[in-house]
Amino acid sequence: MVDTRDLKSLGGNSVRVRVPPRAFVGERIVNAAVVNLLSRGTIMDPISTIASIQGAISITKVVLGGLKKIKETDMRLVLVEIQEQVVEIKEKLVDAKEGTMALQEENLDLRRQLQLIDELEHDENGNILWRIVQGQKRGPYCSTCNGNEKKQIPLNGDDPGSWNCPNCKNHFTTKQCRIDRRQLIKGFESGSCRN
Repeated sequence: MVDTRDLKSLGGNSVRVRVPPRAFVGERIVNAAVVNLLSRGTIMDPISTIASIQGAISITKVVLGGLKKIKETDMRLVLVEIQEQVVEIKEKLVDAKEGTMALQEENLDLRRQLQLIDELEHDENGNILWRIVQGQKRGPYCSTCNGNEKKQIPLNGDDPGSWNCPNCKNHFTTKQCRIDRRQLIKGFESGSCRN
């Protein structure tokens, strides 16, 4: 719907001015200037009318330039806010990735421990542990360290059937080794091993 206004100029002639309802800001300013001039009856000649309209157009350009700068500034602020949010999201993603990697490493470590536990076999003869991998015995390992600290510490061998743990310093021997040592000691005591 167009707003029409009848205004009288200085000469008494009626002038009809049309003002569109959804005019741009610039159009509104120019229309307002024309209406203002016509309502006062100050339009005396076309040159002053054109000068007034040019002045209104200049003001409109300044106002539109200011509005454009405000809009650009608002857009820059929104862009800065979006960039800050992107940085925050990236930081959270990095934290999540680090957490995921830590969990994956822990999971892998726990799987290795479970596999090792499945591979360990307790030998009551000497109270030691053997690791069975693809049907072959490996080790022996300290049963004390495995029980207390859940660590598989390989034992150092002194003699066949006799081992020491470098971690807990315990000494392990098989039943046959103990028998052989007793016989050796008895042999020394009886003098059968003397020179």
